[in-house]
Amino acid sequence: MMLVDDDVFLILEQSKKPTQPIAVPSVEAMIALKLHATCQCTRSEAEKDWSDIIALCKAHNLSLDDADFRAMIQRHGGPNAIQRIADSLAE
Repeated sequence: MMLVDDDVFLILEQSKKPTQPIAVPSVEAMIALKLHATCQCTRSEAEKDWSDIIALCKAHNLSLDDADFRAMIQRHGGPNAIQRIADSLAE
């Protein structure tokens, strides 16, 4: 379980996909949560989070050329997140 602020929950609720048996957050929302987790100093599995972020980007053909996607990465992942994702996608 992950506890989030009300504003984060609202974004997750608005972006969920109506899948069965339960609705799930959009891929962008999942990436935002993973990026947020990587910024936590007490996070012991940040490299696993980064691996998941890259895998989701690849699996869903997400592009750093998308201005909204780049802004979300910057907002939740900090100043180096875009470069880290770009480097990983280029491999």
